[in-house]
Amino acid sequence: IDRAKTTLKGKADPMSIFLTLDNTVRSEFGFSCADQLVFNIALKTREIDCDTLSYIYVSIGEVMGYPVRLVWIPKHVFVRWDPDGKHDSFNKDVPVNMGDVNWDSRAGESIDDSSYTEDTEAVGSMFMKSMTYEEALSDIYFNTYLSYKVDYSSSESEKRDKKTKLGLLSKAIDLNPIWYLLYDARVSLWDSSSEGMKKADDDRQKAKELRVFVER
Repeated sequence: IDRAKTTLKGKADPMSIFLTLDNTVRSEFGFSCADQLVFNIALKTREIDCDTLSYIYVSIGEVMGYPVRLVWIPKHVFVRWDPDGKHDSFNKDVPVNMGDVNWDSRAGESIDDSSYTEDTEAVGSMFMKSMTYEEALSDIYFNTYLSYKVDYSSSESEKRDKKTKLGLLSKAIDLNPIWYLLYDARVSLWDSSSEGMKKADDDRQKAKELRVFVER
């Protein structure tokens, strides 16, 4: 972050800032692309995927006072310069989009909304949304859940690890209760008791309600 402060000094244009960040992270810090979802591990190994690389952008943006926000689409995350957090990805010319910039952190380039919004898919209200701080934290908890391995060597270790994963997902849902993906993931973690089966059914129904078709 200290290095980024130096390289970003005097820059105000979003494109210039994103290009500088890209060069700083890739060239000067030597990060390489890999499927690493856990932020602290990514920082140690310098192997990053779209999520963890985007976390770096958002973290630096927070320190520098830049309005950099996470944006989710199925199987991908990128960042957006969005001062008011109200970007409308499906209506290109509306006033709230003035000055907003999408930046695909993994590709290292700016990209138009239409690159992600061409096809209709059941994705829900989080699709292409500029995330709030709480929603971004929810994504971190979700990725930690995805990376947490269950030890099936004994019933005790399996129960313990599934409880941990359940806690991670529940925290993610507390932070972002409108993301269908979280409820979908939690269904399989409830136990086979009557209470657990009811909770699984509730999560399944909630995911179905939230997983709506986005009008293109």
